[in-house]
Amino acid sequence: MAYSGLAIHGMDQSILVSGESGAGKTETVKIVMSYLATVQSDASDDGMPSSSAVVAKVLDSNPLLEAFGNAKTVRNDNSSRFGKYIQLEFDAENANDAAFAGRSIPSCVLAGSQCETYLLEKSRVVGHEKEERTYHIFYQLLAAPESFKKKLWNGFETKDMTNFKYVGHTDTSRIEGKSDAERFHATIQALSLLGISDSSIDTLFEAIATVLQLGNLVFAPDPNNEEGSVLTSTDQLQALSAIMGVTADDIAAVLTYRTVSARGESFRVPLRDFEARDGVDAFAKEIYQNVFDWVVKKINEGTCAEHNYDGGNNDPDSFGTIGLLDIFGFESFKVNRFEQLCINYANEKLQAKYTVDIFKSVQEEYEFEGIDLCAIEFGDNTSVLKLIEGRMGLIAVLNEECVRPKGNDSSFVSKVYTLNKDSDILIANKMYRPYEFAIHHYAGPVKYNATLFVSKNTDVVPPDLLECAGRCTNSLIREELVFAARAKLASAPKGRGKSKSGATVWTKFRSQLTSLMATISETKTRYIRCIKPNRAKQPRIMDHRSAVEQLRCAGVIAAVTISRVAFPNKLTHGGAVERFWCLADTPFDADADAGPQVEALLDRRLRHMEKETDGAKPYVMGKTRVYFRAGAMEHLEAKRLLALGVVATVMQRYIRKFVERHKYRRLRLSSIVAQAKFRNFVARRTYLSQQKNALLLQCWMRVVLACKGLLFLKRETSAVRVQSSFRKFYALHNYTRWKASCILLQSMTRGMLQRPKYKAMQAEAAEEAKIENQLKTLQKKLAQAEARIRAAEKGEAPVKYDDEDKDEKKIDDATQQQNLIHESEQMLKYLRDEVFKAKGKNFLLRADYNEMREANAKLSESLASAVASFGAQKQYAQQLNNSNKKLVLKLTAERSLISHLTIKLKENDTEHDKAMQKLQEELDKARAQNKILEEQAKQDKQKAKIVSSPMAMSHEPSVASFTHKTKEDQTPRASFDDEMSWGHDLYFTQMNRGEGTGRRRRRRRRRRKGPENGPQDPPEDPAKKNDRNMDRGNERGDRQERNQQNSQKVPAPPKKDAGGFGAFGGFSGFDPAPVRRHSSQTSHAKQSSKQASSSPTNTSSGYRKNSSPAGSRRTRERQRKPNNKNVVQDGPALKKVDAPVATSSLGAAVKAASKSAQK
Repeated sequence: MAYSGLAIHGMDQSILVSGESGAGKTETVKIVMSYLATVQSDASDDGMPSSSAVVAKVLDSNPLLEAFGNAKTVRNDNSSRFGKYIQLEFDAENANDAAFAGRSIPSCVLAGSQCETYLLEKSRVVGHEKEERTYHIFYQLLAAPESFKKKLWNGFETKDMTNFKYVGHTDTSRIEGKSDAERFHATIQALSLLGISDSSIDTLFEAIATVLQLGNLVFAPDPNNEEGSVLTSTDQLQALSAIMGVTADDIAAVLTYRTVSARGESFRVPLRDFEARDGVDAFAKEIYQNVFDWVVKKINEGTCAEHNYDGGNNDPDSFGTIGLLDIFGFESFKVNRFEQLCINYANEKLQAKYTVDIFKSVQEEYEFEGIDLCAIEFGDNTSVLKLIEGRMGLIAVLNEECVRPKGNDSSFVSKVYTLNKDSDILIANKMYRPYEFAIHHYAGPVKYNATLFVSKNTDVVPPDLLECAGRCTNSLIREELVFAARAKLASAPKGRGKSKSGATVWTKFRSQLTSLMATISETKTRYIRCIKPNRAKQPRIMDHRSAVEQLRCAGVIAAVTISRVAFPNKLTHGGAVERFWCLADTPFDADADAGPQVEALLDRRLRHMEKETDGAKPYVMGKTRVYFRAGAMEHLEAKRLLALGVVATVMQRYIRKFVERHKYRRLRLSSIVAQAKFRNFVARRTYLSQQKNALLLQCWMRVVLACKGLLFLKRETSAVRVQSSFRKFYALHNYTRWKASCILLQSMTRGMLQRPKYKAMQAEAAEEAKIENQLKTLQKKLAQAEARIRAAEKGEAPVKYDDEDKDEKKIDDATQQQNLIHESEQMLKYLRDEVFKAKGKNFLLRADYNEMREANAKLSESLASAVASFGAQKQYAQQLNNSNKKLVLKLTAERSLISHLTIKLKENDTEHDKAMQKLQEELDKARAQNKILEEQAKQDKQKAKIVSSPMAMSHEPSVASFTHKTKEDQTPRASFDDEMSWGHDLYFTQMNRGEGTGRRRRRRRRRRKGPENGPQDPPEDPAKKNDRNMDRGNERGDRQERNQQNSQKVPAPPKKDAGGFGAFGGFSGFDPAPVRRHSSQTSHAKQSSKQASSSPTNTSSGYRKNSSPAGSRRTRERQRKPNNKNVVQDGPALKKVDAPVATSSLGAAVKAASKSAQK
């Protein structure tokens, strides 16, 4: 409404926000400012210049004012302790330009703002209640970073709130969800946004630190002068001197002495300790007041439209304004002092303005409607204002007491009662103390305590303190205090007895209120009343008594009373027609004027009430509204309720008719739908039954076909498995035999090549030893001869040896020695020749050794090729295993499908009894045939067991035993499981026996190897070794006995050794329960092994022939070891095979097994 009034009508607006402390006045002002800033932001889209920077400054100035002017109180954690009137300056668009551009509402762009403050509560700087706090800026500074605090004052970084008396301890660490440190950073940012430099910010906070330090000064009575005082806190004084830049002596002098001027002379008067304390507090309050005014001045400089708006129009008188007044609400505490009297005085002025505005609005409305106002009466608060600001009122009396030399608070109260004893507003009570009085305000009576009224109203800083501030190094304290003192002297009226009264706090506040009311009266005023829901500051709780009391204090109830004095109720003509149409005898004409129709209706319905109002009509018709007297509206509402009851009865009748008809139609439709669904259900059930029968027959057919396919797959899979197992075993056996042969060939070749070399080396070593012995003998003789020669030359008797006594007699000494020397020379020459020949032979032997190494490398290559061929065969066997796995998986899937179909058939068995009877008969026949086949299979198994016994084997030595039950005219096997177990038994029997023999063969080969051929086994425990030897002896005896029995049953073929390829032919089957034999049996096995060793040796080996009469040890081992290659299985038993026909019988057995599986 305010924005529209400014934009459309071009009239300045004012919004007065009032309410008690904690009701939300400051937050309401911020919300209104944000809304106005949002509304005007659309102007930039319509061609108007943008002002985003100005808007940011205006909105961010609120936190700055809260930091310096808000504090925590008992009622509110963020209470504004000053009043402010913010004028938002808008650059309004011309209405003609807006109409030409097609806009119905002209645009208004926020260009800047101006802020004016009122009555800062300076007393809170030097003291506050226990549950309260001083201004937020002190706690923000103490929560600042240590680097910032150290920059202001060396030693300040280690101090907290408990080190300063003005601040004290507090339990409150967060205000509205933000800590003091966070609010400090927001304050610094707001100051920087306003264009305040860093040096100015440091100066500002140095002044605040000065205020804090002033509170720590302690005074005590002077022991040498009863009228004087001294500073006892020297450390605090030195800190204050460092901050202010003034010597400690000068500060102590101005605080403990005061200069008094009388008759042109100046005197220094000592001050008592409490007077000095009051002077320090006044100095601190004055510094903070000037700091606050400086901050407000900087905010106005940073946000005023004259210096910050870039829209081209910088004339201050050309801007439209919307004023926002945020001032203290009406206050009534247990103890009300000078500040509460000033606040309530301001609220009385605003209430008078509010009453006048309400009456004026009612008067304008009645005049517009053509209604007489002679009967309207309402009350006002003129008498209260007269008591406060009248000629003999409170302001005048208090100013007089301030001027009087010995004026005090008690005389002020006495004079007020004496001069205003006839006033009904001033409450006199004999129980009041001399310094107490009470006033009956518009919101209720309030009792005031006049203590310190005179001193607070005077608010004069001693000249000595102002002089000390002029010497301070802080520019803000020095310049602002001096400027403020000069402004007070300039504003004080000249003349005798007026120098002090013109500069009092109350006088200055009254002049500010007068100026404010004059400014507001020139604008269109609108009101916002803030109500505090409860005292506990809790959400969603409403205290109705407190809310009603606040409405009464805010004047809302009085305004409602004024508006309801003559006509409590009113309606527009259209509203009356819409509300009371049911009372008319004939329907209203919508096209005709509603006024005459409403008047005719009211005449007919309210005619009987004219007697109660002394012949006056109970209503008055205006131009657009109809006004009702007391009781008229209530009578019409009662008649309306009765008429609506009749109409409601008719409406209910039609509604019930509609509901019942609707139910019948729904029931009929539901029955039709139910019949259709039932017919659908019967037809569908018949169709599903036929479909299930058809599916059942199809399933049975698929089951029969699947069973046939499954039987075929089982037989084929078993045959493939037998073939793959046999091929794997055959390839592994060949690889093992080839590997053993290669190793044996290498060892024999190395032995054959190294034995002649070793014998030659032995002979050469013996010859060398013989020559060395001869050489030693000759050297010994030569030494003896030289000794004799040396002895002869010296003339000594020659040394005689026992072996030379005889020779001296036969030959001469000189001749003998010459012969010896000649012989030794010949011997040495001969030895040299022999050494040269030995070296030549050694060279030839080394060449032969290298040739043997090359031959050994070729043999290794052949072994590698054999290993590669075995790998290829192993890979092929792996492929066969993979294909077998796939077949098994497919077989499993078929089995799962068959089981799934069987389950479905069993579930549907009860519904199709007739169809199942025929199938059951066929199934019984099949089961009977299956039983016959099983009996035949059991008989075949018994026959097979009889055939596989040792007695039966002696009568069936031929290869025909491999084709057991493979002819087409014979009965097939009883079950597939017998065939699978037959194949598995064959495979595992072969693998176990081959594994055991191969392990023993490798163990013996490792024992034969020397250190040069491979690693040796670690030494074994003798006891374990003896046990193992006994076990081996028993096993050898068992094998020899079985071989002898088999050799008696089937004679060995010609030209084949017992240890060759057919060595396994003597094995008629595995022993199902081997038992360790007795020592006598072991000796018998040894004798049989000696007899076997006397047989011809293996001619196919090629290594040696008849090397010993008893045969080599390796030959005897080959005779003992059964060759698993020749084991073929048919059914559950193993058969023997003769060596000449082993390969052909093996192929015949595989073909017979595959034919039986397919059948």
